[in-house]
Amino acid sequence: MPATHGRSFCRGCALAALLFAASSLFSACYSRSGEDPGDDAYVPPSLSAAETEYEQVAVVDVGLGVYAIAYDRFARVVYSTLWDTTGVVSSIAVDDAAIVDSTIVTPGLHGRTALGADGRYLFVTNYDIETEPGDTVVRLDTQNDFAPVGLDLGVWPCGAFADAAGDRVFVVTGCDGRNPVEDTGSGFAVVDVENFDADHAEFIALDETTYGETKSVVPDPDDPDSVWLLALHNGTANLTILRVTLASGDVTASLPIVAELDDNRPDGTLTTLTYADGALWLSQGHASRLLKIEKDLSGIEEEYDLPFHAAGIAVRPDGVLAMADLEDHKIRLVDLADFSELATFGAVHTGGALAFDEDGDDLYVGDSVVGVVRIFRRGVLEGESD
Repeated sequence: MPATHGRSFCRGCALAALLFAASSLFSACYSRSGEDPGDDAYVPPSLSAAETEYEQVAVVDVGLGVYAIAYDRFARVVYSTLWDTTGVVSSIAVDDAAIVDSTIVTPGLHGRTALGADGRYLFVTNYDIETEPGDTVVRLDTQNDFAPVGLDLGVWPCGAFADAAGDRVFVVTGCDGRNPVEDTGSGFAVVDVENFDADHAEFIALDETTYGETKSVVPDPDDPDSVWLLALHNGTANLTILRVTLASGDVTASLPIVAELDDNRPDGTLTTLTYADGALWLSQGHASRLLKIEKDLSGIEEEYDLPFHAAGIAVRPDGVLAMADLEDHKIRLVDLADFSELATFGAVHTGGALAFDEDGDDLYVGDSVVGVVRIFRRGVLEGESD
């Protein structure tokens, strides 16, 4: 059982002086549901405005349907992917806030975009078998005019995830709950980045009668032979987090997550699994909750009830979580150490894709419905933002 069963906002509990000096900074803390925090309410750490305040410095129009973004720290470039019928991948020079290159890959792009550790290869997935090349994962060479190499996995690919070492890419399957080809089941593929062909791809199958779409793969930074897997159950919005050993394909631990979605969102969308600060974090956007999960999957350590639907999330290098709020159309910053809210800023429509740069100074937001990538920068002096 989680250590706490829900937390709700306690607004303006600790930074009155800072609010007086800078009214744009919203502060909050979390307490157990139904309790009066009283005099023992958590006081957030003292952070300067330069650490918590971000200003929007640029908006880059990339086209409707920004489904995923990826940041390349070597080239200071953000790659944006437009999904479904458009199938456009663009590269944005963040310091110039301008598109420097774009290419039409194929209609049917869907799911998360992965960038290799050295920034050379970008991986996108196409689950539409009616288009060419259909049902594939595509490797784009960012140093060679986006030269594509397609790999047909035959398993309804719906997102790519790169490992920290950069020599493998994980491709999740069973997109939209559709069954892959007979006798494979849902699961994920492990593909060699350099030797990008069928001879260097291995498919790890799950029980096809139990699981439908595989939503994400999260590599374990402390164990390169193990990953965490988020799988959606067929016909339901229930999830299971699995720990899988890559060498054998064995599931060594699992933790079921019962869906708690509102009546209008029974599809399990806006669900994100990530690893940060020594734990797994599961965001269930339409269920308005965030779970902190033991990395050995022994249980839920903390459960937070959010007063909003969260879209995209990203973790800053210092352990600060950014979440896009679909209710107020803002970005919220939360300290993962104690879940105090540090700031809110910006004006975003959906904010389905978020990424920080390597220092946490820039936050990039893919705003799907309005078709733009927003660049927010912290520590910007008054008058410097666009």
